[in-house]
Amino acid sequence: MEMQSFEIDENNISSEMQQLRNEIQCLKDVTNTVINQNVKILTALEKGCENIRSPKANFPVSSPLEIEELENKVKTDFERYVIIFRSILMPDGIHKYLHRILSEELCFEMNYSGRSSKKGLRDFVNLNRALYESIQRDGYSMSDYTRDVCSAFQKIKNKKYKAVSLQKKNK
Repeated sequence: MEMQSFEIDENNISSEMQQLRNEIQCLKDVTNTVINQNVKILTALEKGCENIRSPKANFPVSSPLEIEELENKVKTDFERYVIIFRSILMPDGIHKYLHRILSEELCFEMNYSGRSSKKGLRDFVNLNRALYESIQRDGYSMSDYTRDVCSAFQKIKNKKYKAVSLQKKNK
């Protein structure tokens, strides 16, 4: 058996090693550039999102005093609250997610129009307008909004009445 001899060309190995070092350095440079760009992008996003951040602890509003405070906050920063309400209410709208903004207990003390000695949501002009604009889309009118809000109040109340009724039945 004949042994094959491998000729080692030190110049060739040395040039390939240098080429690999250069490629590694190039990759390090690209990685550093990407990291620096990501930091800049994240910083810009944080600055842009400061106005959008939702005061999560404030929702759902659970007392008449809190709804008055919310009305004043909406009055001072209307556009911010339109964005916040849009993120809370979409995709299904106010008829399904009103309880995310107004607690079920507060909904029992209220209705849309303020009839029957209850506080009316329409009395809170700025809040009402912000809610409407947050779910507004093509062909969606104020009368559609009013119908949806009334329906939402009705759904919340019926859900509670049904639970109480079932509880009485099971006793």
